[in-house]
Amino acid sequence: MQRQACGILRDVYKMSDGEIIFTMEQICFPGDYWSLDSVLSQLARPNVIYSLIKSEKGEYAGYILGSIVADEAEIYRVGVLPQFRRQALGKRLMEAFISLCKGKAERIFLEVRSKNSGAIALYKCFCFEQIAVRKNYYNDDDAVIYRLEME
Repeated sequence: MQRQACGILRDVYKMSDGEIIFTMEQICFPGDYWSLDSVLSQLARPNVIYSLIKSEKGEYAGYILGSIVADEAEIYRVGVLPQFRRQALGKRLMEAFISLCKGKAERIFLEVRSKNSGAIALYKCFCFEQIAVRKNYYNDDDAVIYRLEME
């Protein structure tokens, strides 16, 4: 049976998780997405943490990708396809990541563009605290570093 998924994610039953994430990368981050090789190399690492999420209709809708090294976790990417935003999928992805880190990491770090108010609101909802700013890190924006201390 063939599964139908959002937009260009057709015939996903033939795709690996890496290919699905790469396809969503292109949609979520046009002009700034990771290459397929980058996604696959991240997924091949032994300390990787990632989760895919589907919409209510079973379509791939988003992902979160990061890792745990020693007692620290880092979120590298959180992407929700545009047509599925504002449906609490980002929140569910964050909950899944934090759950996977419990008992393994003492803190979680992430970096976000300072102009990405939606993502910043999400991170603040989970009590992430701003700890640093990298001025002009991106061509057109600063990078803001956040940390969550695990309980």
